[in-house]
Amino acid sequence: MEDKRYFAYVFSYDCYYCKEIKDDVLKFANSSVLKVYFIEYSKEITLGQYTEKTIGKNTIEDIFIKGTPTLLLIENKRISLNVAGKTNVLETISRFKNI
Repeated sequence: MEDKRYFAYVFSYDCYYCKEIKDDVLKFANSSVLKVYFIEYSKEITLGQYTEKTIGKNTIEDIFIKGTPTLLLIENKRISLNVAGKTNVLETISRFKNI
């Protein structure tokens, strides 16, 4: 991506929690100064427990998520934030809604 700072939202159409927060995420994406890119979960992204180890990573092989929904903040082509779960995603978009 050409943007220096943006969000990537990883979701699944089968994810109950993704469906629950869909309107909140779309509202955020439509009002945020930062772009939000939507990524449908696929097996190319590894599931893993220690998402903090992905901070600073920039290749698909180095990225893993806890599950869906997940929100990533990418800055200068590197992950600077990796949060998973309905509550964490909602808290994060609330924190960034005026940025």
